[in-house]
Amino acid sequence: MRMNDSNCSNEENEAILPNQETAHLLWTIISPILLLLGTIGNLLSIVVLTRKAMRKSNMSKYLTCLAVADLAVLYVGLLREWVLHGFKEDIRDVHPVVCKIHAWLTYSSLHTSAWIQVSVTIERTVFVWRPLRYRIFCTKRVATISVGIVISICLLLNSHFLIFLEHTETDPGVYECDYVKTAEYFHHNVFHWIDLCVWCIVPVVVHLVCNILIIYRLRTHARTMARHDSTPGADGSRQSLVSSMTTMLLSLNLVYLLCTLPVSVFFVGERNWKNSSPGAEAEAQRELIKACVSLLMYLNNSTNFITCFIKGKRFRKEARIIFSCQRPRRLPRQRGSTLISTISRSLRSPVTSSSSSSSDIIGLSYRRSAAHTRINNTSSSIRM
Repeated sequence: MRMNDSNCSNEENEAILPNQETAHLLWTIISPILLLLGTIGNLLSIVVLTRKAMRKSNMSKYLTCLAVADLAVLYVGLLREWVLHGFKEDIRDVHPVVCKIHAWLTYSSLHTSAWIQVSVTIERTVFVWRPLRYRIFCTKRVATISVGIVISICLLLNSHFLIFLEHTETDPGVYECDYVKTAEYFHHNVFHWIDLCVWCIVPVVVHLVCNILIIYRLRTHARTMARHDSTPGADGSRQSLVSSMTTMLLSLNLVYLLCTLPVSVFFVGERNWKNSSPGAEAEAQRELIKACVSLLMYLNNSTNFITCFIKGKRFRKEARIIFSCQRPRRLPRQRGSTLISTISRSLRSPVTSSSSSSSDIIGLSYRRSAAHTRINNTSSSIRM
């Protein structure tokens, strides 16, 4: 019997080795790539968004804070995992204060990043639906207050880490950062559900609702302008632009959901999985799944800056100036048009002619009369 037990144990160890090794390789190889990509991208975003030409937009304040939050996520959360798996050192075991503060900052930065994105989406929706009130309610001061409220709430929401985490000595010279016994139920059965809702479900719902409202507004005005514009090919161009915007907005929703939902669900069900499958082989499987869903989560924070490149004409222009070492030229006050910004302009001004108003609303090239120029000069664009 002992011989058979030994053989079974050896077979189990051989079975779990590939899963553990794969998880280890994922952490050690992909982590530095995401760190490098996220560092370059987010630092570039900060440099571009803090340039004089970009600081005039209050949206740049949101996106600058988003880049800082994403850097915090990468260097507080992902860096710890890389060091842990690559160098066998856990920063949380260094000191009791580090144990508490590290977990607190990790979750706070994740939640802050998520809700700054929500703030950006809400402001974009206000810009499309209430362009006349946008300049009144969506100011730089409001943006600063909004970011401050988001950061404060996220820090307060995760403050239980400062109270319930403890740094205990499990073996002589070996320390572990874990919850106190009295708080284990809260962490495993309550907080992970709170995290799932605050970090994933609620932001996704808000993004989806706001983007549907934006898409509805775009399609409604495109149909309205189509009835007044008989120019050959104009309707096809409008529909193409609306379809492109629809695809982009819904794709961003889907990407965020795919990056955040798996890791949230994993932590919600991890304890039940451990109780139902306590073996070493199941533990190795959990390690591999945790590595996959966690790296997917960090991928989101490493690539948020790509949204600025995709959606921001002004952002791309400033980035080109930086890389080409050109001195920015002072151009006439004339704004380019995008699908969203032209809707704002069309809503502020009465329809003076079918051709000009339809081109304004859909973002095609158009001729500006003196009246249109004055309106455009006073309009505020949400583009980066």
